[in-house]
Amino acid sequence: MEQPNEETIAAMQEAEDIAIGKVKSKGYDDVDEMIGDILKEEKK
Repeated sequence: MEQPNEETIAAMQEAEDIAIGKVKSKGYDDVDEMIGDILKEEKK
């Protein structure tokens, strides 16, 4: 069985941290709002 690389392990840990509330993240109900936030971040 293949083992995940370090980047994958870190992403999996981040996802778990978000799921248990250890890391705050923003959720979206509106795709347009999400895209708007992404575009704002890219301009920074």
